[in-house]
Amino acid sequence: DSMWNGYSRLTNLAAPIPVSALPEPLVPPVEGQDTVEKLLREAGLSADARILGIHLGSGGRSAARRWPVARFVQLAETLRGPVGYDAVLLTGTAAEEDLIKEFREGFTGRVLDGTKLGSLAETAASIVRCSLFVSNDTGVMHLAAATGVPTLGLFGPNLPSRYAPVGPRVASLYRTTVPCSPCINIHLGQVPGCSHPAIGRCLLDITVEEAARAALELLERSASPCATRP
Repeated sequence: DSMWNGYSRLTNLAAPIPVSALPEPLVPPVEGQDTVEKLLREAGLSADARILGIHLGSGGRSAARRWPVARFVQLAETLRGPVGYDAVLLTGTAAEEDLIKEFREGFTGRVLDGTKLGSLAETAASIVRCSLFVSNDTGVMHLAAATGVPTLGLFGPNLPSRYAPVGPRVASLYRTTVPCSPCINIHLGQVPGCSHPAIGRCLLDITVEEAARAALELLERSASPCATRP
C-alpha cells in the first residue's frame, strides 16, 4: 500500500480523517523567499520568469534511483519549446555538484544552481517558483508535490504505488520489467545496493519521449479547474 494511505490510517487511530484526503499545499516560510529572489536577480531573470525544476540526485543511500543526467538534459531541451521556460533550477546539495556540473556541460539553456540555497525553507521557496518539477524518487520530490507544483516522479527500484508523490498535481513513471525491480522496501527497512550489472538498469526503461509526454500531460491536467480536487 502507499505510504500516504498507511500513515493516514495510523493517524486515524488518534484523530479520524478520510484516508483518501489530500494535503493542503505547503506554503514555504517567508525567510526563504529573499534568497530565492536574489538568485533570480543574479541570473538576470524577472519575477515572472518561467522555471523548470529538476532534482538530479537521490541522496547518498542509492545511486540506483538516479535517472541518467544525460536524459535529464535531453528532457529539458525537449520541453523548452512546448513549455516555454526561461531557466532550469537544479536542486541538490553540495555532494551533488558533480551531477549539476554534468548537466551544465550538456545543456544549452540557462541553469540556476540550487545547491547554493542554504536551507530546506529556501529550497521549498525556490520550488514554488517552478512551473513544473521533475525528480527521481527523493524527499525533494515529495517536497515539490507538497507545495502544489506539478511534480513528475521517476521510479525504478521503488514502486510508485507505494512511494508516489502525493498531491493534486502529480504524476509518476515506472516502466521497467527487469526481474530484480522493485528491490527497495522502506516499510521493511530494505535499501540494498543495486544487484544489476548496469547500476540503475530499471530506470533506463523510462525514455526521454515518455517523460516529456508525461510532463506535458501533467501540465495540461494541472491547468484544469478540477486539478485541485482529490
